[in-house]
Amino acid sequence: ALFIKGENKFVTSILEYDKLDKLPHSLPEIAFIGRSNVGKSTLINALACAGNSLAKTSKKPGHTRLLNFYNIANKLLLVDTPGYGYRSPRYFEELVQRYIVNRKRLRNSCLLIDSRQGFKSNDLDVLTIMEDYGLSYQIVLTKVDCVTKGNMQRLLHNIYDVIHKTNCCLPQVFPLSAKRRKGLAELRCFIASTTNNLKRIN
Repeated sequence: ALFIKGENKFVTSILEYDKLDKLPHSLPEIAFIGRSNVGKSTLINALACAGNSLAKTSKKPGHTRLLNFYNIANKLLLVDTPGYGYRSPRYFEELVQRYIVNRKRLRNSCLLIDSRQGFKSNDLDVLTIMEDYGLSYQIVLTKVDCVTKGNMQRLLHNIYDVIHKTNCCLPQVFPLSAKRRKGLAELRCFIASTTNNLKRIN
């Protein structure tokens, strides 16, 4: 089964793109991309039922500085990428861009958007990269527990307005709260389906 506590583990961290081929796995990969402090590491921990013990989290923006790979039940890898937009040296951004553009094992990228802030200009820059290279990606809204229902409706309207103008973004938006465990089941099913592991979901 997937996403069971104790069945998931950290694999390795990568700073140089050329070292990706030395990974000891040929498993399908799902990348988590977003601004610094959007909640990528926290979400990976929540998906993996790992508390705060799998992906290292920090309240300081820019904590993740490498591509971090996490093995989920020996069936797929979740990839935590360095955040962009705050104290993110250019070579980190170049590492992430090279990874998402060239990585053949990458099945999908989850573009995380802080629901308190919506799209920022650097989010739209990443969206443009995905579109220019014809890369499949998915919008995931984080920290929805911090947003009122009215603001959430306005945010979703704006998000879908952007999605309708794209060619590569998948149409479903995943609003979730790692803190309250809201929306995790739906995202787990999406990840399982994308990596041909749907039958292994509890």
